Order: sequence, then C-alpha cells, then structure tokens
Amino acid sequence: MAIYRARPACRPNGAGGGKIASFACKDISIQCGWTATAPSENALMKKITKHAGKAHNMKSIDPATAAKMKTAIKL
Repeated sequence: MAIYRARPACRPNGAGGGKIASFACKDISIQCGWTATAPSENALMKKITKHAGKAHNMKSIDPATAAKMKTAIKL
C-alpha cells in the first residue's frame, strides 16, 4: 500500500533547505512579465522595490501598495 505525501509548498534553497519567496508583478494586476525569487521576504521586497523604481517609475511605495505586494509573495 502506497502512502501519499503532499509536496511541500516551498522549494529547497541550497543546503539549508529553507523556503524561497517569489513574486510576479502580474499577481498585483500590473501588466509586466517580471518575476523574482529570494531566500526571504525582506530580500525579495528589496528586489521588488528596485524593480518598481526602474521599470514602473515608482519613486516610493505607499503602505497600501507595499501591503498588496507582501500579500502576493508566495513562500
């Protein structure tokens, strides 16, 4: 009898086996094909902020948009 085991929701991150955070602009209804991954939510938010400034001319991110971004991050 085989035992079914669900795959974990996260992907391995090197030897540490931690979670990888991922984000896509399209997940917050922005017409952009950009995606990113990082070993933590904080590291990913830095990448998102940098991309938002360069690609979407967002000089700053208001709290409501930042919250929307954080909600869209997949762990």
